[in-house]
Amino acid sequence: YLFEPENGKAFTENFLQRDVANWLKTSPLRRFVEMEQHDVAAGRADITVTQTHKFTIEVKRELTDVSPAALLAAYGGQAAAYSVIGPSVSLEMVLDLTDQSHGTPTLSESVWVQQVPIAGGQPRQVVTVVIHGNRVTPRVMKPNVAGA
Repeated sequence: YLFEPENGKAFTENFLQRDVANWLKTSPLRRFVEMEQHDVAAGRADITVTQTHKFTIEVKRELTDVSPAALLAAYGGQAAAYSVIGPSVSLEMVLDLTDQSHGTPTLSESVWVQQVPIAGGQPRQVVTVVIHGNRVTPRVMKPNVAGA
C-alpha cells in the first residue's frame, strides 16, 4: 500500500491495520494486542492494547483529503469515542491514498494532536498519524509548480 497497486484497485485500511497489529505483536506488548475487539465504547475497535488501561487505535483510509480539518470531521468523533473507556487519548492512523505525484509530506506534516469534544463529557485528545501510500518513485515525481 505504500506504492500504487499493480492491479489499479485502491488498497483498504485492512492492509495498514494488519501491519500495525503485527508490528505491535512483535513487541513486549504482544500479549495485550487485539484486533477487531467488540463492545469497545459500544463499537468495534480496530486495534486495542489492554494492560491497566485500554488504548485504542482506529485505522482508516482516505482517498480525497487528509487535511487535519477533514480528518477531524470524518473520523475524529469515532476515534475520540473509543477513549471513554480509558485514558482520554486515542490514536487514529489514516492510510493516505491521495495523489502523491508531487511528493510525500514530511513527518511533521503527517502527525498531529487535536482536542475533540465529546457530548456530555470532557474533550478527548486524538493523535492522528497519516501513513502516505500511493507514493511514486523519484523518476516519475512531478514538480509542484503554481498554475501547472
